[in-house]
Amino acid sequence: MRKGLIITLGWLFCIFSWPDVLKAQLGNPFIAQPKLPPDITPENYSIIQDPDGVMLFANRQGTLSYNGIEWKYLDLPVVPSVLYLEPENRQVYLGSASSYGRLARTGNQPYRYEELSGDFSEIGHIVEIQSNTTHIYFMSSETLSEISLEDPGHKKIWRAAPGQVFDGLLVHSNGFLLHIRHQGFFHTRSDSLVRFPDEYGFDSTSPAAVFPSSHNEWTLCTRENQIYFFDGENFRLFKPEDQDYLSSNIISCGLSLPGKQMVIGTYTGGCMIIDRNTGETNYLFNYRNGLPEDEILAMGTDRNQGLWLAQEVGLSRVDFSFPVRNFNIYPGLEGNLHTSLHTGKDLYVGTSEGVFYLNEIREYKEVEVWVRAEDRQPQQVPVAEESAGKDTVRKDEPAGEKESVSETKEKKGFFRWLFGKKNKEEEEKEESESEVKAQEESSEETIEPVAVEPAPVRPRYVRRKISTLESVRYEFTRVTGLHAKCRQLIQMGNRLLAATNIGVFEINDQTASPVIENMNIRYITPSCRENVFYAAGSAGILVLNREPGGWKKELWAADLGETASILEEDAQTLWAGETNRVFRIKVNNRLQPVEISEYTLPMVRPYRVMARAISHEPFFFVGTSIFTYNREADALEPAIGKFPEFTSTPQLICNHYRITWLRSEQNWEVLNSPETIDPRLIRYLRLFGNIRDISLSPTGELWVIDGDNRLSKILPVSDTGAETPFHVYFTGLSHANGYQEIATYQEIGYDQFPIDIHITAPYFVKPENTAYQYRMDPFMKDWSKWSSQYSTITFHNLPPGEYTLYVRARNILGNTSNIRSAQFVIHPPFYRTTWFILLMAMGALLLVGLILWLWTRKLQHDKKVLEQKVVERTLEITRQKEEIESQRDELERQRDQIAHQKKEITDSILYASRIQTAILPPHESITRFFRDYFIIYIPRDIVSGDFYWFREQNGKILVAAADCTGHGVPGAFMSMLGLTALNDIAVNTRIRNAGQVLDDLRNRVITALHQTGREGEAKDGMDISLCVIDQKKKKIHFSGAFNPLLLFRNQELIEIPGDKMPIGIYDRYLKPFTNHVLDYYPGDTIYLFSDGFIDQFGGKKEKKFKSHRFRNLLASIQDQPLNRQMELMEEAFLTWKGTLDQLDDILVIGIRL
Repeated sequence: MRKGLIITLGWLFCIFSWPDVLKAQLGNPFIAQPKLPPDITPENYSIIQDPDGVMLFANRQGTLSYNGIEWKYLDLPVVPSVLYLEPENRQVYLGSASSYGRLARTGNQPYRYEELSGDFSEIGHIVEIQSNTTHIYFMSSETLSEISLEDPGHKKIWRAAPGQVFDGLLVHSNGFLLHIRHQGFFHTRSDSLVRFPDEYGFDSTSPAAVFPSSHNEWTLCTRENQIYFFDGENFRLFKPEDQDYLSSNIISCGLSLPGKQMVIGTYTGGCMIIDRNTGETNYLFNYRNGLPEDEILAMGTDRNQGLWLAQEVGLSRVDFSFPVRNFNIYPGLEGNLHTSLHTGKDLYVGTSEGVFYLNEIREYKEVEVWVRAEDRQPQQVPVAEESAGKDTVRKDEPAGEKESVSETKEKKGFFRWLFGKKNKEEEEKEESESEVKAQEESSEETIEPVAVEPAPVRPRYVRRKISTLESVRYEFTRVTGLHAKCRQLIQMGNRLLAATNIGVFEINDQTASPVIENMNIRYITPSCRENVFYAAGSAGILVLNREPGGWKKELWAADLGETASILEEDAQTLWAGETNRVFRIKVNNRLQPVEISEYTLPMVRPYRVMARAISHEPFFFVGTSIFTYNREADALEPAIGKFPEFTSTPQLICNHYRITWLRSEQNWEVLNSPETIDPRLIRYLRLFGNIRDISLSPTGELWVIDGDNRLSKILPVSDTGAETPFHVYFTGLSHANGYQEIATYQEIGYDQFPIDIHITAPYFVKPENTAYQYRMDPFMKDWSKWSSQYSTITFHNLPPGEYTLYVRARNILGNTSNIRSAQFVIHPPFYRTTWFILLMAMGALLLVGLILWLWTRKLQHDKKVLEQKVVERTLEITRQKEEIESQRDELERQRDQIAHQKKEITDSILYASRIQTAILPPHESITRFFRDYFIIYIPRDIVSGDFYWFREQNGKILVAAADCTGHGVPGAFMSMLGLTALNDIAVNTRIRNAGQVLDDLRNRVITALHQTGREGEAKDGMDISLCVIDQKKKKIHFSGAFNPLLLFRNQELIEIPGDKMPIGIYDRYLKPFTNHVLDYYPGDTIYLFSDGFIDQFGGKKEKKFKSHRFRNLLASIQDQPLNRQMELMEEAFLTWKGTLDQLDDILVIGIRL
């Protein structure tokens, strides 16, 4: 039936009821009423916060200031009617009955009034101040003044003509709109007032409030209780969802709030906060939900997200920064509140008059609408005689297929809101009539047909009744069957148990039935046994066991007296607290007491003992003491060291058996809780005085009942919210000569002590709990203790000198302010002043001068004697100087000669190096033999004692790497000898294997050096590794003198050692060198090298590189091409060597076969 349903509903009018305005918003924000001193008049007409965070009020008796601690009137020559904080330069302006101006001050000096209206006369009573980025405007009923913000001397004034009254001002970014009563808005053209065109008839109304909505939009509230938005060119009517509420009251003021919200104040209905985008009412504040009265005279905001409301009887402050909501706004609660419980679905409150639950009440209303009924069969449409071929529409059908709505209006004296959005989808509720009856109802008037002819199917319309949601409201409803004081509520599945002064009641489906009657029950705790509960009351302890057939009740331990608390330690052990006594009760499996032990506590006064389990151990709270059970001694003893010492009587809340709350001073602590409680929520408990009950909901909220009989909810705190800035300021200095404003650099005389330094930290929620700390540097090394008394810091005496006073504050939530400092200079008494000390110093200097004059005469005589000795010594020094200079010249000549000789020798060696390099095989010739190879050749000196050699003979390639004795020039000579000998062998000898070549080379070296082997003879020679590579047969002939051959095949190392004898004379018999023959395969890599790389010192411990590290290095780079291997080996060598000197010549040859 919903297909094709078209509903057009107008505004419905009904009786206004204040809970409906709250819609689905559960609870109101935290409201406080700052207490005004008796000498302060409570009437305020304008509210702002100055740049230092001090609240300023245009009070009936003057300009009133409040810094969170002190209320006082500013010493100004005028009584303001309006205050204004200019947002660009943060300057405070005010208007009064006959002048306007600004408040100015230097540093911490008091405000002074600077009049700006002196150039004009008869300006009237200023009632409105507004500004844009260039000008500020002051309006009275007679004049409008414009002053430049950059040049206050540049002014203009417009005066009302006879019979005209200025009664509204809207200042926008391009100028202003001035409202003249009964004429409408005017703006300026060439400094003349010209009528501003509008389509809303503003000539018949007057502005009630004007305030900026956003950067380029302004809000206008009229005396007709209408709201308009102005974008700088055009007005736009704004219809809030609860317009009827505004229409039923009188708008007095308005203000823009963060988050696209605005607050509208009224004279008769409090104020309401409206969402500018949706028009929804977010909050309503009036007499019924926390305000002292419904009249709102003025409003203002502070930097701590507070909304100030001025009423004729005082002030109220709404704090939006706190996650606290007030639930006393809902009617229905009776009596004193004692406990609360949120089951996750419903909220229950136990009071002195019974148990109440928060009930959501939805009210619906039936309206009639036309609904198109679709026919499955074609209809016959009657055709009139006068107009053949045209359709005739019945009178009761909607013409042109437009829908028609008929709704019933209730009239009960005054209007009521219709809550919910205009286009909100509504549930249909069809009547029980049949379709035939509906057709008859829709055919009340019929036109007689003259002729019938076929026609297309046309829709039929029938009336239907639907139910629309009219309002949603909340109220507390009493649980049926319980009219007694409820102390405690226990959740038992989907049921509750209530401990009352007349017994225990079970609550099911909002109905209470008695479990135990005629007994004063103080506490109930569930047992670890299923469906078993223990109740402590006036007659002792009761055991309640819920069985399928009902409750089984048993009273035992009646001789315990009036029990105040009960604790189940385990299934067999119970603890009961009475007055100054504790009982331990042993229970069997049939829930019968088998042993009762009594413990008496040493208390002077009678206290009820509260037994609680903390960390699975029993503790007993009585007065200011806490006791625990010593199992070894079977006695109760003070719980020393387990809890902080209390300076006053702590408050214990344990209405909920699983959670124990303890308050000491202002701090609350959870001693035991199976659930995790956000510690950020706990600090908000400090906002409440004399808390009676705290409960935790399954969703993590805290429900609080305080001493003012208020029920509040603390919402879970979000991490995204940033802390509101909190600042501390110096306000003044009191001393023996009077009072003065404090400066950042303050001079104080010694006779002005004692001094009192006054500070303040504007925080307007429980400011009496704001604590302060200070440190006077260098007089104090550490900060003082936190104390609310330190808003006045007293110093009875300070030594003369320069000091820096640091102060900071902490509000009731534990937020710490910034650190502010001021410098103090303490002047000393006259006998410690500079001029007195200088005078004394001058007298002392005269005395010292006389002594010095006498002493000088003696010194002059001694001087003459000394001068003679100096002349003699000077002659001796001059002679020694000349001798030293002569020696210096000789040394410089020898130095130059040595340098010249060194250069000649170095040049010769450099030339020898070029010769040596030329003799070594060039790379062009080597590449004929091998495509993939590298040679690392790093001489230690200019010339090298290492050399490499390549040669081809009869298709065989000879490769050698030799390390000659010594390095530098001697080593170079030996390398020349070795190269010459090898070349001669290659030319004149038919080479068969590598061992033959080394034998021949050794003989030639011995012959060339004339070595005989005699004792003492130099054993010069060389170490060498030599390969003869037969590429046709894929064989390698290797022989070595001390040096090995390394071959890598498929990442496997094959080492061919050399003989342990050199090329040259040797102590032993000259044996022939061993010739090693091995096959090789393509991809094999061989390495020939000298010992320079291996013997190089380096690394962290400056040790030799050694052979094993050299082999590991080669193994790690086998997957690299040989040119990359050379780079890696050079990098490894340089890294190892570091800053140490190179020890020997370096030679490494790598060849991939």
